Amino acid sequence: MTEPTISDPQKEKLLGFIRTGEREPCDLGGHNPSIPDHYGPEQTITATLLYQICTGNYPDLKVHSKGVRLKGAKIVGVLDFQSASILYPLELIDCRIEEAIYLTSAKIKNLVLKGSFTQGINAKDMESAGNVSLCNEFISTKQISFERAKIRGDLNCSYASFSCDDEPKAFNADGITVDGRILFQNSKVRDGEVSIKRANIGSNFNCRGANFDYYTGTALNLSGSEIGGSVLLTDEEIDSSCQKQFTSSGEINLVDTAIKGNLNCRNAKLKSANDFALNADHLSVNGGVYLNNGFTADGGVSLCLANIDGHLKFQKAKIYKMQCQCGTADDDEAINAYGIKIKGHLEFKGTSVTGKVNFFGAAIGGNFTCTGARINNPGDVAFCISDAEVKGTFYWNRMDPPPIGEIVFARAKVGEYEDDKLSWPEADLLNLDGFVYGSLNGESPTDFKNRLTWLNHNGKTPFRPQPYVQLIKVLRELGHKKDAREIAIKKQIKLNNEAHLPSRIWSRFLQVTLGYGYKPWRALILVLLTIILGTAIFYTAEKKADMVPTDIEVAEKYLTNGDLPSSYPDFIPPVYSLDAFLPVVQLGQVKHWRPISKSISNYQIYLWCHIILGWLLTTLAVAGLSGIVKKDK
Repeated sequence: MTEPTISDPQKEKLLGFIRTGEREPCDLGGHNPSIPDHYGPEQTITATLLYQICTGNYPDLKVHSKGVRLKGAKIVGVLDFQSASILYPLELIDCRIEEAIYLTSAKIKNLVLKGSFTQGINAKDMESAGNVSLCNEFISTKQISFERAKIRGDLNCSYASFSCDDEPKAFNADGITVDGRILFQNSKVRDGEVSIKRANIGSNFNCRGANFDYYTGTALNLSGSEIGGSVLLTDEEIDSSCQKQFTSSGEINLVDTAIKGNLNCRNAKLKSANDFALNADHLSVNGGVYLNNGFTADGGVSLCLANIDGHLKFQKAKIYKMQCQCGTADDDEAINAYGIKIKGHLEFKGTSVTGKVNFFGAAIGGNFTCTGARINNPGDVAFCISDAEVKGTFYWNRMDPPPIGEIVFARAKVGEYEDDKLSWPEADLLNLDGFVYGSLNGESPTDFKNRLTWLNHNGKTPFRPQPYVQLIKVLRELGHKKDAREIAIKKQIKLNNEAHLPSRIWSRFLQVTLGYGYKPWRALILVLLTIILGTAIFYTAEKKADMVPTDIEVAEKYLTNGDLPSSYPDFIPPVYSLDAFLPVVQLGQVKHWRPISKSISNYQIYLWCHIILGWLLTTLAVAGLSGIVKKDK
């Protein structure tokens, strides 16, 4: 198409508006720019004319300070401003731009393309002194590129539609610097990635109510970017009764992203065929991270080695791990938060997860709340906090149904711990080896029967005494000494079952006689029973004349006529039994009386056994009462 002559009415109309700076832009009457038939010759302006006007090359034209403002026009030809200086603000509203716009290395005041249609924009290394607006039903069917561009105001892409069928990136702003905000509110992006890697954004990155669709790739990529405000991937409130949900079919990549505000994904719906629906490894957030209140991630969430100064909230989220097509991630890992650092609380209340939850090595400054969570990963590890540290309270309670899969608390350290029977996994699916907790809180069972059941669920690993030792310590500090004693005895029984035969025999003996030192009164009962038994046996021996004085002359007279010298002590069976039983102590009975020694009698054999039992049981009683036998102090 040839450029219109000076007499063309649309050209004259535009020039008139430019000179006078009318309140409204020059309206040539076109509408719905995505439909070519809505724009005829009377709406047509050439790209060359616009170039001449914007660069100050149109003869004898004084442009008003409001700049070039055009509405409802069809622009033919290529708008090529490469390396040019656009001297005036450029505003194209509801315009149909037939070709791509080239702004490579251009310098502009500000650019407004509200409601317009274009075949892409190449604005690499562009510098804008003000805002750039591709919004209000703006449509592009080819790639938009702002690589390394510098924008001193906002980049507004709200209520826009972007697609690209010949490039992997529908919107490419890698390395961009924006002093203000980047807005994608209620925008739609199809068949390509929104790539804003290594960007520097002065304020918020706002995608409220946006829809990104690039299922087999990365839908939104902010990796390596620095954002001075918050990242908002959440609802957009249309009116008081309606909200539009943020959705993404394709990975959200926030790897190595630094956010000075919050990461808000409340009620967002994410889905991806990549490793994770939300990949935020090495993320740094000065505020909080909110993946809650309806947040859904079909593909999992990765926060490996992330650093969060505020809270991390998953309440009422639903996170699923789909079969990974790329084959590079753990196929069942729904949440990977390996080594994450959180200064605030970690809220997992009411969260539903299908797949592995991994908080290995996490550091949490506040509480970790899993109350009412639903965790499901049958046949494998479902939840892991190995080597993690929680400064506050770890809540593991009110889970109905209980978690399915192995629960690993190994080597984790928490300030306080609260649980209930409802939330314990099936037998042999709990790993407590090295789990350290300062106290049992709230409604946590403290009776030894329930806590022993809890310990017995720790069955997959070889027996380790540490979970028992830890529970004994906590129960004692809570004043439940009887329950602690029973747990301690069960621990010793478990240890005995792992020992060799001689050790098992000795351990069994200590169990029966002393309760492994926790029931020393058992030894005292055995002492008493032995003395009573000895009394009965020695009494019987006396009646059968099988007990005789140790003095030979006195014994002969005693055996002859039963007489004893008045100075010789009488035989007293209870005292004799006690004298023979007690080592060191002498009561005079054993010194003056003995079983008859015509031959080795049963009474003589019993006396020897009685003396040996005395040494053994009194030693055990002293050891038990003094606490020497106890394995836990």
